This record gives sequence, structure tokens and C-alpha cells, in this order.
Amino acid sequence: MPSENSGYSERREFLRLFINAPLTYQIHGRDDWQEAIGKDLSATGMAFLINEPVELNTLIDIKLKPGTDITPAMHATVKVLRVTNLEDGQYELSAIIDKILP
Repeated sequence: MPSENSGYSERREFLRLFINAPLTYQIHGRDDWQEAIGKDLSATGMAFLINEPVELNTLIDIKLKPGTDITPAMHATVKVLRVTNLEDGQYELSAIIDKILP
């Protein structure tokens, strides 16, 4: 953990949980569900890897399936805030949770 004198300041309001868990997603306006990997999750957002580019502000439904029975699955709509094109051809999406779905 950085010391107070290091000049580092955590600006996140919520802690990020690194999950590395499978998820499926559906871009609004499409009928097909695709597979992806959830990277991290916080109280208000998440990051995940997909194999296609998307536009900022795109709404995407996600179904996150954690690897254990202790943690419940999550179904939500997220809004894309950032897209990073990775060297391996994947895209890392950072998104805010817009709505939790039943």
C-alpha cells in the first residue's frame, strides 16, 4: 500500500474487485449473445474483454456468471464509457452499470 508521502491518491469512490470471470453480452438492437471475460467489477461499473469494437455510450446487457456458488449471478445493462483496442485483437470495455435486471 502506498504511503501518504508517495504522492499517490486513490480517486475511486468504490473498491474494484478483480473477477476474471466468464460473461455473456448482447448489444442493444441485436438478437445474439456473445461470450466475453469480465475483468473487474465495482459498485457502479465494470470492465470486460470482447472481440469486437463498439461505440461509446452503447448499451449492452451482460450476464455475469461467477466461478463459485457463493456469489450470485448478475444480469445488468451497462453503458460503455471507454474502449481500449488491445494488441491481441480484443477490446477492453469500461462501462457504468445503468440498470440491474431480474
